[in-house]
Amino acid sequence: MKNSITTEAIILSETRYSESSKILRAYTKEIGKVSIMAKGALRPKSKLVTFSQPHCHFLCNLSQGKNFYYIEPIKIIDSNFFLRRDYTTIVLAGYISEMVEKSFLEGETNETVFDLIVKTLRLMNGNKNVEALVLAFSLKYISYMGYRPNLKEVENPFFQTMMVELPIKVEPF
Repeated sequence: MKNSITTEAIILSETRYSESSKILRAYTKEIGKVSIMAKGALRPKSKLVTFSQPHCHFLCNLSQGKNFYYIEPIKIIDSNFFLRRDYTTIVLAGYISEMVEKSFLEGETNETVFDLIVKTLRLMNGNKNVEALVLAFSLKYISYMGYRPNLKEVENPFFQTMMVELPIKVEPF
């Protein structure tokens, strides 16, 4: 194994690889979107079981291999367990993960987007109005990606927007 880095990561999705392993798609603070091989993550007694759950936010050591990064977990920061409390919340958290996974290339990094994902998932844990949070996330996310919508000049809006503030400061381009 070549390079090793300690970083925060959020699991975006998982794919079963063999009888006992998973390939995880994760977004990390330092190296962006990566594919991680989690050997033994499907074994019930493995320490990777909790780290390899979707939307889990954790600190880990990633070692670069030929095709994948290999994970050595350090500690869970937030398992986001309560996102699984109802179907709507699961679907909306999956929407956030899929949006990030589809719009970033492997190794492309953006710390502001990472912080936005972490704070949005944390706020979704205890919030009853997750739809408004996800709408606010989407608007901030596309703004960070370089597309800032102008909602003030819309004559007949398709939907009514309400003020929802996430505790993240928007930096001008």
